[in-house]
Amino acid sequence: MKGTVEMTVPFFIRRRRTKFAQSTLIHFNPKIGHEFRLPFGIAWQALTKEPKGRIMKTHLLKLSITLMGALLITGCAGLTTKKVDQAQVKKIRKIAVVAYTANLPSSRKIGLNGNSGKLEGSAGGSMITETSPETDRMYQAFIHSLGQTQKWTVLDAKTMIQNEGYKAAYKKTMDGWQNKMPAASGTTDYVVNSVMDWNGPRLLDFAGREKLIADLGVDAIALLRIDVSMEGFTVMGFGSHKPAANAHLQIFSKGNKDHVWFDTLKGPESEESVGITAFIDEQKTREYSLISAQTAYTKMNSKTEKD
Repeated sequence: MKGTVEMTVPFFIRRRRTKFAQSTLIHFNPKIGHEFRLPFGIAWQALTKEPKGRIMKTHLLKLSITLMGALLITGCAGLTTKKVDQAQVKKIRKIAVVAYTANLPSSRKIGLNGNSGKLEGSAGGSMITETSPETDRMYQAFIHSLGQTQKWTVLDAKTMIQNEGYKAAYKKTMDGWQNKMPAASGTTDYVVNSVMDWNGPRLLDFAGREKLIADLGVDAIALLRIDVSMEGFTVMGFGSHKPAANAHLQIFSKGNKDHVWFDTLKGPESEESVGITAFIDEQKTREYSLISAQTAYTKMNSKTEKD
């Protein structure tokens, strides 16, 4: 597909594992009329390609049942969700985790329908980012695991957010109108105060990433995105709802336009359910998602040596 892409559009759709949204991106080629439904990791690689992969203005797309059932069967089979450039990764000694977002399922809500005047159930979640102690700990735990597994020096968050170069990058990617998509219906994006969301490195482009690496005095920068899905078994909406976290890691090193390490680390589903129906316990969802994410990080085998 290289050289045929005319537009890459970030988009989130609902994927039924139980009843909750799963973060997904659309890779769209208007020239040949094909639409590809890609996991986050694959599409992120397309988003960060330069210069032909430059992002055009974000548009919401309406998906048909046909599109939902299409995909990966055709031209995308060659794409991967994992990449490690061993030679470049081995050069890294110091790194900063500069961007982070955790997307978690939210409980359905009961609200008044303005047209009918009746109480009705509706998808929960928020288009506005939130913070929580549990999702903050996901970020901190990743910083610790990255240092432990790779034997790297990882810049602590407090030092990073006080750096003037980082403050400038944060302002550029987080203030005002930005080319970003909000969380999918039924989910909420969580961030850490004063830390860029996962879009940051993409919005900075190569020159901006290089400047940030230099300003922070590191060899590379990393982004982390956590996507939590609901596993379990349901019948007509009733059953078990067990959070499971997937951690998407991407690292850009000095002098490289493309990432040198991309990986998806899968965490286990929780042992306990957070609800019998779609009206879940959001506090428990965050707590169990943290445990799942921490387990996922343990799968981050050292890349400074051959696997």
